[in-house]
Amino acid sequence: VVKKGETLTGIELSATVTKKSNEVTEVEFLKDGVSLELVNTDVADGGVFTHTCADDITEDTVYTATATDGTEKSEASVKYIFVNPYYNGTCDDPAAIADFTGMNEVLEVKGKKVVSYTADNQYIVFAYDNSYGDLTSILDGNGFENLTAFNKTTIEVSGVTYTLYTTQNKVTCSNFKYTFIV
Repeated sequence: VVKKGETLTGIELSATVTKKSNEVTEVEFLKDGVSLELVNTDVADGGVFTHTCADDITEDTVYTATATDGTEKSEASVKYIFVNPYYNGTCDDPAAIADFTGMNEVLEVKGKKVVSYTADNQYIVFAYDNSYGDLTSILDGNGFENLTAFNKTTIEVSGVTYTLYTTQNKVTCSNFKYTFIV
């Protein structure tokens, strides 16, 4: 998982190929299904094969390595996913949030998030890329639904619109978990 806006350069791919009963006939490296390199010499006994990617990537990309012995084909893939981070933390005034300074930044794909909060008469904050849609549930650490105990707004930070959920009231808690479900 990579932060949107970053550029990955010089990605090194490596494939360890093990010969089974038949000799290996070829090893191929692909980017999003398009061949980058086909190796068909000195592959019969398997081994470690590498490929250095010449181009940079700035968006979701899948690299695949395949190996075949003419009868069986095996493959392994790695996927780079570019996302805007989630943010969580506490604040004294949700209306004063202009960016996420002081918040925890989490690089993860869309999905259920469990976050522990410690607050001293503060608001709980949870923010994520607006394109993910609204939360369907906010469960507290005891499993009770809390969606209606949060206010939902949007905020634009560095050209990205975020959905921002904050508790309606200030809370005091120590290591209290909330589960946010998109």
